[in-house]
Amino acid sequence: MGSIFFEKTLQFSRPTAFWVHKVFLIYCIFYAAECAQSKHPNKSIFNQFSTIAMKTNYFNDCQSLEEVKRRYKELAMRHHPDKGGDTATMQEINNEYESICKNPRFDFAKQSQQKQEDFIRYPEIINQVIALEGIIIELIGDWLWLSGNTYPHRVQLKQMGFYFAPKKVMWYYRPPEYKSANHSPKTIEYIRTKYGSDTIGIKSVKFELQ
Repeated sequence: MGSIFFEKTLQFSRPTAFWVHKVFLIYCIFYAAECAQSKHPNKSIFNQFSTIAMKTNYFNDCQSLEEVKRRYKELAMRHHPDKGGDTATMQEINNEYESICKNPRFDFAKQSQQKQEDFIRYPEIINQVIALEGIIIELIGDWLWLSGNTYPHRVQLKQMGFYFAPKKVMWYYRPPEYKSANHSPKTIEYIRTKYGSDTIGIKSVKFELQ
């Protein structure tokens, strides 16, 4: 069919033949795509485009990994069973959080190893802290602050990567890239006012990424 079409186009002027060939090429591309979709639906170019999109229910409008992490904290506040949510919804959120690592939109593979490890570990940190009895968990900006009966858990908190702030008598966890350069520590009231604050309940319920 291609050779016959080519011979027919020789009858046109050169500019006209150019555009005829261009239209024919576009037709061939879409025809090949349709054939591929009918024979191998999981490997067609249309499915590749839909894979790139990878829409989620909870993180659709997030543009960066940091936004995803902040959204995860907000979702944990609303949907964790200790906050009146349910296990199925929280597990779905965890699964979608994990899928972000495979979404080319966020270039997860191009991030530093430290950022990748921190992103993967983040839900685990929140989960482990929620499981500790007598702990009050505060989400202030991108940091986690702990108060309440923290003394019995001090060894475990250190192992989890938390630091103790003696003047505030609180523990805090920060992502490695958010190390503070402020040599004059602010009061916890000042930090709460500047970044906002929310708390998470303290029941012992765990959720794991699959």
